[in-house]
Amino acid sequence: MLRSILYKILDHNKSSFVHFQAEYRKYQALLREGGSNNLAQWPLESLKKILVSLGNYPRPERLYLIIDAIDESAAKDRWDIVQLLHKLTSMRSCIVKILLTSRPTNELDHHFWKPHNYIRLQSANSTDILMFSNSILGRDLGLPSHILTSVKDYIATHAHGLFIWVHLIKEELLQYIERGYTANMIYRLLQSLPTELERFYEEILRRLENGDKQDVEDGLRMIRIVLSTHRHLRVAEIHHALAIPDDPDVEFSPTDESFQNNLVLGIENHIIHCGGNFLNITGHSGIFCPYKY
Repeated sequence: MLRSILYKILDHNKSSFVHFQAEYRKYQALLREGGSNNLAQWPLESLKKILVSLGNYPRPERLYLIIDAIDESAAKDRWDIVQLLHKLTSMRSCIVKILLTSRPTNELDHHFWKPHNYIRLQSANSTDILMFSNSILGRDLGLPSHILTSVKDYIATHAHGLFIWVHLIKEELLQYIERGYTANMIYRLLQSLPTELERFYEEILRRLENGDKQDVEDGLRMIRIVLSTHRHLRVAEIHHALAIPDDPDVEFSPTDESFQNNLVLGIENHIIHCGGNFLNITGHSGIFCPYKY
């Protein structure tokens, strides 16, 4: 993250290289010591020194940093980085404005940001979350009104402003109510599901990994294909891709008949079953992973 920030600053303002020179020379010496094949990364402490030094730019400058999803950084480094950025904003010779976005984490407790502008997402979009819940739950689940009200109240309390979490809850409920249910069964299901998005992903992956071996292989393969493309794939493209052997060393010269025999029947159900909630199918966009973009 720091390398990316510093690169963009330098690319935007070439004269800022004066702050890079000393640490850049140290890095070049490190490369020389390791030989021509050395691929040593620029030391983290060196990057920190450069970033802080930018706050003492010799003439007044305005610097705007927008850093998305800082919660996805390594937990052991996150608080250190946040404090470093906070220190940068206190420099007087350079005006630095920083916008951070993050899911709720212990390291980014909002009390730290009280002197600054702070938007708590779940407070700002609680009405939108409720409208979204009303829309997808009432339309897709067909739950009785007394159960639906309790489900919406639970979601409004635990969504933390995340629409993706609401979508995942809906998918879990859809699978559950197909088997028949009682109100108490629905409430127990909701309470058993993780309220943290990362733990929710881990739970989905755990279920996929414990499934049928072929289903696991197909699910991983579909996710790899979808994540490696620059556009949404059509169902037919995934359908044909699964009919081709995954091993590049296997010779593959099929006849029309043999290729047809390798095509999965009921491909849309297979995508949903093997891909868990990591793959979505829409009528106009094809297949996509909502966590890629």
